[in-house]
Amino acid sequence: QWFADYYDIPYPGDKVDLLAIPDFAFGAMENLGCVTFREVLLLVDPDGASQPELQQVADVINHELAHMWFGDLVTMKWWEGIWLNEAFATFMETSCSHAYRPDWQVWTTFGRARAAAFATDALSSTRPVEFPVVTPEEAEGMFDILTYEKGASVVRMLEQHLGADVFRDGVRRYLERHAYANTETGDLWDALEHVSQQPVRLMMDSWIHQGGYPVIDADDSAHGVVLRQRRFTLDRAAADDRSWAVPIGLRLEHEGSIIEHRVLLPDGTTLLTAPGRLLTANADAAGFYRVRPGPETRASIAATGPGPLTAGERHGLIDDAWALTIAGEIDAIEWLVLAGAFTGEPDLTVWQALSSGLATLEHLVEHDHDAVHELRARIIALAGPTLELVGFDSREHDDDRTRELRATLLRLLGTVAHDGAAIAAARSHLDDADPTLAAAALTVVVHHGGREEVDRVRSIWKSATDPQTEQRHLRALVDFPDPALVAEILADILDGEVRSQDGPYLIRRALTNRKAGDSVWRFTTTHWTTLTERFPSNSIPRMLEGITSLDSPAMVADTAEFLAAHPVPQGERQIAQHLERQAINAALRTRESSRLTSSLSNAAGLRKPGPDADS
Repeated sequence: QWFADYYDIPYPGDKVDLLAIPDFAFGAMENLGCVTFREVLLLVDPDGASQPELQQVADVINHELAHMWFGDLVTMKWWEGIWLNEAFATFMETSCSHAYRPDWQVWTTFGRARAAAFATDALSSTRPVEFPVVTPEEAEGMFDILTYEKGASVVRMLEQHLGADVFRDGVRRYLERHAYANTETGDLWDALEHVSQQPVRLMMDSWIHQGGYPVIDADDSAHGVVLRQRRFTLDRAAADDRSWAVPIGLRLEHEGSIIEHRVLLPDGTTLLTAPGRLLTANADAAGFYRVRPGPETRASIAATGPGPLTAGERHGLIDDAWALTIAGEIDAIEWLVLAGAFTGEPDLTVWQALSSGLATLEHLVEHDHDAVHELRARIIALAGPTLELVGFDSREHDDDRTRELRATLLRLLGTVAHDGAAIAAARSHLDDADPTLAAAALTVVVHHGGREEVDRVRSIWKSATDPQTEQRHLRALVDFPDPALVAEILADILDGEVRSQDGPYLIRRALTNRKAGDSVWRFTTTHWTTLTERFPSNSIPRMLEGITSLDSPAMVADTAEFLAAHPVPQGERQIAQHLERQAINAALRTRESSRLTSSLSNAAGLRKPGPDADS
């Protein structure tokens, strides 16, 4: 009903069935009147699923129902326009989930999906959202993060720039004019231009027909904020002079008032805004661009905190800073100091970004006792005030985001900070009535587990009566720290005990296991022919995403050599992206590991009492 109201067109079929299929290569498929799903994306027990699992089911159902109009009633002429289907349905799924459960704050959570799209689109091997498609392999390769998450992010940026009501009216015009017909991208722009009376095509062509995105250098000056755009790449040597028409959302503080501006930063220009102190150059985190505040602004944030920003804007601030760290524009220790300014942070999505960066720093620190102890102590101190608010125990009146925040803190403290209290809490909450907390507890226990825990997890996987419990415990079997225990579930993939739809994603996860990743890669190469013949072809590039975690020079060379000799035609571009990201991760380790370790070790030394100190 929500979609019929939004589109202002009745559902175009006479019935709609949602059908779960036990083995299904895709997540779901929008057949008019009979939508098909993987079991885990449709069948769910609300009392036994965590909040992310519930939201995933809602999102996927909403995505497929959005297609009944945008994709089925009106569809693209040819495969280069697949983003018209998938990006728009991803945008609409989030809009519908927001209407269904506003307490989930899904547009804030969408910041994590946007961050994943940023990570791929910052590679020199990225691609335009739309490009000519000639072969079936190229068509299959279009179903990637750039089509879905980048495409949806760009649509969201346009909606926020035009205004939600104007945007919706343009979509209605597009669907009405092209019902039961085929379209190209320009048809959507024409409809939006007609309604908004704005140069939508001129604005959007730079986002759709070229890969990449800009970073906005934002500096306060005596006369206002100076904005400059440049292409952002994780490998700075790969940057070029391409530019975009950037819809900028500014929030400034001027003479005690908060002022908002929406401006269009034309290609390759510098813009001086109205007077005021910059609060954010990406209001509501709606723009598909990163922001690099000047050194003075970063120092101010590190000293006094992020200030009056929304949760989405705070997430963007810490996530942008982390991307700048990977690119070598900010040192890792500066990012860690900036993260310290988020002590007491109450928002789940911000904590997810903090946790991701902190986990990588823990991976980068060399085996120096003082440095490791110092980093873990800082994480415990950073998380302490928020943990004090939510605690390790479930509370009767917690909302879903509070429950997931507790789970995020438990995972961070138990797996990254190795906090004894968190580990003990996880062991006591494995069977908690709150499935969100129980899922986090499982992650922590497995991270420190052995044979006893493997047997328990395996037994639950085999006897599970709902897809979420089954998948949760299956995935956990590749997270154990002992490579020999991980090898047992890999053997189950070979003998067919693990379903072919699950095998590729299990291997992808196993490759990210820091203790077992190298051995998992050897397993993958040894059994390459068997695996690639058994798995759905579209899943092979996704399986190989796990190699980005294999960041030693030896593994970088080995994976590149093997994949050059064993090409994946349907994922050629994605494989190139995985290899490039792997090399960038290796460069981050080479550049930051020693100096981060040294800085933390020195800081730890300063904390120690001197020889004359009182005992």
